[in-house]
Amino acid sequence: MEIKYKFVNGEETSISVYGEFEKIILELDRDLKNNNRKETRRHESLSLLDSDKQSIATNTDVYSQTLKNLDKDKLYAAIAKLKPQEQELLLNLYLNDKPMTQKQYACVLGITENAIQLRLAKIKKKLKRIISSNS
Repeated sequence: MEIKYKFVNGEETSISVYGEFEKIILELDRDLKNNNRKETRRHESLSLLDSDKQSIATNTDVYSQTLKNLDKDKLYAAIAKLKPQEQELLLNLYLNDKPMTQKQYACVLGITENAIQLRLAKIKKKLKRIISSNS
């Protein structure tokens, strides 16, 4: 396996790797690619949470609106601490512009609707625990 390096100064070099080192390099590359993909998906899903662009009407109670926004911030912070799969579930069922039904999402994942309900119950308990521990 040939590994090519290109340095900032424009210099290029390559080395040959064989055997056990080749397997390790390929595994590291695959892990790096998967981690980058997970992080990208995580950031994309969290950026959708931040896209709440409601404007405050002049006749609204600023205090209650502020409390509501603080609660949202706590919720979003708690959601950010969940696993990517759990975040994706909440995003698809509640936070998307066009949320899916539990039945639709179960079909997408190839599991039963009951399994979705159980996962949601666990996620809600986890969120309550996270929010109460941060208060």
